[in-house]
Amino acid sequence: MNGRLMTGFVPAVARSITWRRVLTAWMLGFATLLVRSSQSIGSADLPSTMLASGLVITNLGALLVLLAALSADEAIRRGIRPWLAVAVPLVMASVGTALGQWYIRGWFHFYSGINRPGVPIDVQRTMMIYVAGDTLMFGGYAMLAFLNRRNAQRILEGIRGAELRRVQLEQQLTESRLAMTRAQIDPSALFESLGEIRGLYASAAPQADRKMDELIQRLQHSVTENVVAGKSRMSAR
Repeated sequence: MNGRLMTGFVPAVARSITWRRVLTAWMLGFATLLVRSSQSIGSADLPSTMLASGLVITNLGALLVLLAALSADEAIRRGIRPWLAVAVPLVMASVGTALGQWYIRGWFHFYSGINRPGVPIDVQRTMMIYVAGDTLMFGGYAMLAFLNRRNAQRILEGIRGAELRRVQLEQQLTESRLAMTRAQIDPSALFESLGEIRGLYASAAPQADRKMDELIQRLQHSVTENVVAGKSRMSAR
């Protein structure tokens, strides 16, 4: 990623964080905790802090995956390759969750079935690998669902924007045609011709019909030229 693409990246991601998205991430994390905890229900040797330990892991993981998804979405919007925009934040979220939960649970003494006193430290550290794997799996599914939804929203916004531009161009074309018609037909000359024709009809002059036909043809020719000119201008755009 070059510097120009990264300019304003962090503020853009920060602006995309909303309470609704944070709460949704926490709900998904809590659902994941329920699924994982259901496998351990009934085990008598589990510590009393098992639930608190799980909440630390899932809440931290949910927040980091949310940041990863928003970062990936912003990177894709800026033209970064999708696989790179997804893979890098997801791996960072997985590693950050594995390391972060280890230190947070150690500070507050929230022990799990493996991470507790009496278990060799090397065995305890294997839990970090499991946490990273869970974050990659569940977080990856959540990120793909979020990015697919955002892509569909962008496509819909693009269609709406194109339709709005088309309507605006049609309005501009109509207005330009009317303006050209008004500009090329001299009102004073038109009223003068109509007055002359009215006088001819009033005096029953034989050339009255010819003068009227000439005026009509002149007006039709002027309008036709304006329409052709307007179409040529639109094609040039």
